Amino acid sequence: MRGIRLQFFLVYAVLGSVSPLMPVLLVESKGFREAQVGLAWSFWSVAMLVAPVVFTLLADLRVDSRRIMGVALAVAAGALAGMERAESVPATLIWWLLFSLAHAPILSLLDGLYFAWRRHEEEGSRSVPAYQRVRVFGTAGFVVPSLLLYLLLSPRTSSALPAWLPHGFSLDIILWLGSGCCLGAALHTLVLPGLAQTRLPVRRGIPSLDAARRLMQPDTRWLCAALIFAFFAFVAYSAFFPVYLRQYAGVSAGVTGLIINLGVVLEVLYILGMARIRNRLGIRRFLLCGLGAMAIRYFLLATFPGAGMALAVQVVHGLEITALYVLPVLYLNELAGDHFRNSIQGVFAMLLGASRITGSLLAGWIAEHHLLWVFYHASAMGAIGWLIVYLGFGRKPGWRREARQVA
Repeated sequence: MRGIRLQFFLVYAVLGSVSPLMPVLLVESKGFREAQVGLAWSFWSVAMLVAPVVFTLLADLRVDSRRIMGVALAVAAGALAGMERAESVPATLIWWLLFSLAHAPILSLLDGLYFAWRRHEEEGSRSVPAYQRVRVFGTAGFVVPSLLLYLLLSPRTSSALPAWLPHGFSLDIILWLGSGCCLGAALHTLVLPGLAQTRLPVRRGIPSLDAARRLMQPDTRWLCAALIFAFFAFVAYSAFFPVYLRQYAGVSAGVTGLIINLGVVLEVLYILGMARIRNRLGIRRFLLCGLGAMAIRYFLLATFPGAGMALAVQVVHGLEITALYVLPVLYLNELAGDHFRNSIQGVFAMLLGASRITGSLLAGWIAEHHLLWVFYHASAMGAIGWLIVYLGFGRKPGWRREARQVA
């Protein structure tokens, strides 16, 4: 599992290099307006709608997922380098779309690779680390670039840093750092452990269609509906929180990354304690806490704008991320059959892609009128997701069975 842990670290380091400061880069270096930032984030969502389901289908059709990841990461590295050279909004959007299409399936493929290996090892009566203890390396990978970027983006005139430390770079350094992490992750796929594909049972039918049917089970439909609204909220927050920090908290680009990643550091505690919290609260209440924290957090950001509130609400960021990104992955694996273990992750990502596209475009349009309204809108979408979980989800016994497995 060491190789898979390191791959989680490297893949999430790409996101940690690029995503926290990308909106700031687009506005301050590439000349984007707020609506164009929303358009750029919708491109990422278009990639989430298309790419994961295609590439996870290839993995379930016996194409080695390690090779798919390697090629996609190499393309993503080239796209970030091309984006650094782009001098117009259309050119920047084209390179960003290429990066999004290349990187979007990686997380689903990586989750599928972990669960395939877990299944393989359990058949041999060998113990396997729980998903959250592997996924936490991704969280660490997301955090580390922010510490490096704080140094790199510090002004050359800063007296707080020794002269021999590299600093004083422009925002474009995030693209080169992300490209380097992509290349490192691509090269690491060459030494990832392989899984004999012939061990998996051969099944008739298209894996993606079987995965879609499984997602349409009554209880799962409620979860999908709730997360559609939750991601309406989250894409609005992720696209404009860095801009919020620059405009309402008045912090530098390097400090912006540190504030964003403060919540990610605390996320480690939530992920490592997830099984214990879930066994105490139950799955339904865990989701309600996560979505409730989301709605309240965004409302507070809009109502009391400033650096103090931005720091305070980061305390519950990990609870929100665990509810949106970690619990659903475990639940999907419980539903999956061996022949669509990768595809169910991809189909789920595709299902949420439409809400990400609409949410990004709507958030950009709202931000053109007033930035704070974006967070009121996100709070309302999170509240609707909370209400859907409260009214309809949480009665499927499979959750309790899966909770015992993880514990």
